[in-house]
Amino acid sequence: MICMFYSSDQTSCIAYLSSEAVGSLLIMFVVLLGVYGVFKIILRLMGF
Repeated sequence: MICMFYSSDQTSCIAYLSSEAVGSLLIMFVVLLGVYGVFKIILRLMGF
């Protein structure tokens, strides 16, 4: 568990970041990049 945000006194953690959350965010990012790349290729093939 990694702490993302600390409270104002820097002792207690507000938001934790687990490795599963990091993994799912990375997967989402890769999928979005892939969709964007395919979309750009399709637009280029159509002549835009």
